[in-house]
Amino acid sequence: MTEPDVAIARRELLTKLLRDAGEIGPRDRVAACDQLEGGWSRFSHVATVRDADSSERRYVVRVKAPYGLFDTDLVVEYDLFQALEPLELPTPRAFALHTELDNPFGGELFVMEFLHGSSANVWRARDHEGLRTDWQGQRGIARDLVTYAARIHSIGSAWAPAGLPRLSFAGQVAAWRDTYEAAGFNRDPVLEEAFHWLLAHQPGEAPTGLVHGDFRIGNMLIDSGRVTAILDWELAYVGDVRFDLGYIATEYMAGKHLRAKTDLLGAVAEREWFFAEYERLTGSELDRDAVLAFSVLGLASLMSMTYKGLRRYVDGQSTDFRRAWARYGLPGMRQEVTALMNW
Repeated sequence: MTEPDVAIARRELLTKLLRDAGEIGPRDRVAACDQLEGGWSRFSHVATVRDADSSERRYVVRVKAPYGLFDTDLVVEYDLFQALEPLELPTPRAFALHTELDNPFGGELFVMEFLHGSSANVWRARDHEGLRTDWQGQRGIARDLVTYAARIHSIGSAWAPAGLPRLSFAGQVAAWRDTYEAAGFNRDPVLEEAFHWLLAHQPGEAPTGLVHGDFRIGNMLIDSGRVTAILDWELAYVGDVRFDLGYIATEYMAGKHLRAKTDLLGAVAEREWFFAEYERLTGSELDRDAVLAFSVLGLASLMSMTYKGLRRYVDGQSTDFRRAWARYGLPGMRQEVTALMNW
């Protein structure tokens, strides 16, 4: 199909899905569909619906990208969004799922609610100003971040929808090592040492619950100094909830490439304040050594993902140049891993 034909077919498909879901009326229609920037394993589009009275409202279309970095199940992600809807978390409602691959978007997709706000990119220096201003002032973003972490982690394993992965610490180490090995590039001694270190420093048992898997401010929307949406649940699983804390505690997740941009955890809050507030909200003491181990695991997973993405670019499976560019983040991650391991 030509580009105009694809655009028309996309609008027609989305109109049908939303009508079948009872979300729009028979005279309403999708008038526009525009792809947003970003997305490593999911592409996002904004669909504009024009009602019979010419008023407009928007929806988000989430599409599984071909050869994405994460081989995660979009249907499970859709089920998770629906399961999260009644909980006290700002997550969008999911309305319609389409699993037929022969469609004008080129992959499985679902349509969900559009929530207002903007996301911060901590790898852009200018985005840090607003986050630091919040920390030095009302701390609305900082308090929302830790509050939602505690709420997510309070969701027990029995609640999880069918199909949501259940992952152990050792299982994750093995899976990420397999991902790194499969990429087949030159050996990375720092990453290989990290895998050995992780198995020797497995954290003690902790309550199992829902883990977001990519918990950071960049996967949230912010409006008027508050978090208005928690997005990108494709890596969610049931396991040790401290992964989210170790992951967001890394300097990389606060915007570091070769050097740190901020001393704030996740670019949002002072580290010990965040952990103390999390302990207050959950009523349990947080093992800092366990958090450190999960920081190393988080960085090891990111490094392995980087190698996987680079392999797919080199092999021609993807033309997304960001997968080649991402390798420039590896030196900073290696530096941080060695510091965390005291190597």
